[in-house]
Amino acid sequence: MRFSGMKTGIGAAVFFFGTSVSGLTTIQAGPDQLKKPLEYRVSVSLKLIQVSVTDRKGRPITDLTLDDFIVTDNGKPVALSVFEKHAVVSRRPPADTPVPGQEPEQPKPRAVESPAPSISRKFLLFFDFAFNTPKGVEKAMTTAVLFLDKIAKPGDEVGLVSFSLFQGMKIHEFFTADLPRVRKTLSQISSKSAAGRFENMEAKYWTKWEAAQLDSAAEKELKQGMSDDVRGVPSNSTLTMQRGELKAQVQLYLSRLADIASALRIVPGQKNLIMFSTGIPNTLIHGLAFTGTGRDEHLRVRLEETMGMLSSANVAFYGFDTREQGRTVDLFRTDEETFGTGYKSRNMTDTESFNIVGDERLTGRNTLERFADRTGGQYFGNIREHERNLDRIQNMTGTYYVLGYPIEETADGAYRKIEVETKRKGAVLHAQTGYFNPKPFAEYSKIEKDLHLFDLAYSERPQSPAPLPAGLSVLAVSAESSTDLVYLTRLPPETVEKLAGGVSEIVTFVFDKSGELVELERFERDLAPWKDKVVCLASGARLDPGSYQCRVVVRNLATGAAAAASARAFLPEASGGEIRLQTPLLLLPGEASVYLPARTASASQGLWPLMYSFDADRYSPIAGPIARGTPKILVLLPCVAEGIESPQVRLRSSVVDVATGRNMELTAVPLATVFQKDFFVQPLELPCDALPAGQYTLRFQIEDVLTRSVNRVSVPLTIR
Repeated sequence: MRFSGMKTGIGAAVFFFGTSVSGLTTIQAGPDQLKKPLEYRVSVSLKLIQVSVTDRKGRPITDLTLDDFIVTDNGKPVALSVFEKHAVVSRRPPADTPVPGQEPEQPKPRAVESPAPSISRKFLLFFDFAFNTPKGVEKAMTTAVLFLDKIAKPGDEVGLVSFSLFQGMKIHEFFTADLPRVRKTLSQISSKSAAGRFENMEAKYWTKWEAAQLDSAAEKELKQGMSDDVRGVPSNSTLTMQRGELKAQVQLYLSRLADIASALRIVPGQKNLIMFSTGIPNTLIHGLAFTGTGRDEHLRVRLEETMGMLSSANVAFYGFDTREQGRTVDLFRTDEETFGTGYKSRNMTDTESFNIVGDERLTGRNTLERFADRTGGQYFGNIREHERNLDRIQNMTGTYYVLGYPIEETADGAYRKIEVETKRKGAVLHAQTGYFNPKPFAEYSKIEKDLHLFDLAYSERPQSPAPLPAGLSVLAVSAESSTDLVYLTRLPPETVEKLAGGVSEIVTFVFDKSGELVELERFERDLAPWKDKVVCLASGARLDPGSYQCRVVVRNLATGAAAAASARAFLPEASGGEIRLQTPLLLLPGEASVYLPARTASASQGLWPLMYSFDADRYSPIAGPIARGTPKILVLLPCVAEGIESPQVRLRSSVVDVATGRNMELTAVPLATVFQKDFFVQPLELPCDALPAGQYTLRFQIEDVLTRSVNRVSVPLTIR
């Protein structure tokens, strides 16, 4: 026996997704969409900028007012309508014991009391496993943990990125204020990704090159017949080939860093990139300082472009050189060349300090310094001083002002220059130099589209425009042979209208109780035919019992318009031999909806495709608050009864006011029971018109009359 006109079929789509952005699937716009002329959207929005102000000794100035600032946007003065000032205190004491011969450290300013900022501090910790050493990576991890424990404050947003030869660029966390989650993710980044020191190869290359310049014709003739490979060192040709491969990797490295810079344009405010690296060897790009030998013009131009992109995206670069001192001590190399193979480069003599201390030309210090100079950040040359260096970052970023003004924003991707001045004499300003207007989604690069989805899925406060309204109801089904989660996403008509116009992807992210992504479901639908309807998107997956946090993102693949919703669920252990209630589905009568299940081969797995069937012409799923005064709702109450013929049950229902804990009996009206093999569904009409606005818990209890076993289930209901 079933409801008349019931529609069935909820699908499950399974795609595995790691924390790396490279694991995401992004669909590009089709040819027909690309032929359409771009129509740039113009809207009025509030532009917020961050400004840090110090005196000439680098001490923060915290007593400025709105009238002390002058701001121009593309050369035109603007009227400031937002003013905030924020400060955090360095963890060091106000003053240290003076050291003989050194000027005493000035007291740090006290924190300024202020509400939560309109723009939070943002830090991106970048672990460079390509240009690094195992010891350097270890120091980087230690420094990053200290940063999270002592420097990052509640409200700060932190992201984690790494680059390695074999895995490329990976985004482990995008900007999030969930610092414990970042801490956990950091602990899972393996130092085994370090691929060894590139600069060692670069040093060997130039040692060979210089030796070749010093070799006389007679010496060359004597060496004929005895190759470098025979003597136990790489030959010139081998090193030249390796160096060429290294340059290709540097090209990839800079390209991915440029992609990150491009994607960070959509993130408002100042971003602080803290990179742990030994840097790209200077000679690899610029060659020898005096002769220019070995200069690579293509890499030089790419390097300049990348630095410019970071600067224009308002990214301040803080380079932590993971060498332990400014000049690399390479005692092992000296020992090897002196006592190992017995071969020594012609430019290595026993009396030269170059034997012990590596040439700075062969290190990445210059590259790290240039990144810092171009972006307004700072280079820190000794990783052993990480505590002091972190304090410097705290002082540079911890005290800042937020200035805001209205702008007419055109979605054309154009760059607008900002100039900020202060009337305070002797003050030094550090502020973003400009910003990019948003650009059409069709012009996004792949990594920008990936980050857009990543941001919508993981961030509490997405950096992109606020997601459109949506609701998510997660239903748990636990049968004897399987445990499943069902995702019902409700899109109101105003959201459907903005998502219409091309194919949309529906992506459901499922996280376990520790925050790990355990499942990703994805399917596509064109919502254009139902612009004025409530749309219910359905999918599901078979999962292990446990607690889960679910997040659904519906994104138009042509325009980037997106809706998002979240919900929690608990999936109990599967068991047999007794009657068990499943998660109720709440439906709103009198509101038609369009039911769109996922089209997958697994759409008929499990019991739930039939359990939660409903007449979409008469009902729509409730996935969020309902309006006060709603006369009634329909509750579909599934009950698994595997192996039990003609079950005899007694059903009770009640409503609990979450605010007061008061239990209110409700007279639920049972409708005709729908029987299926191994389960039945009991529809109930539940009156709601007498309930005031508030949060409630609907409780249901079923008792097996024969065995007296009792089973309970509950579901939340919000009335506004």
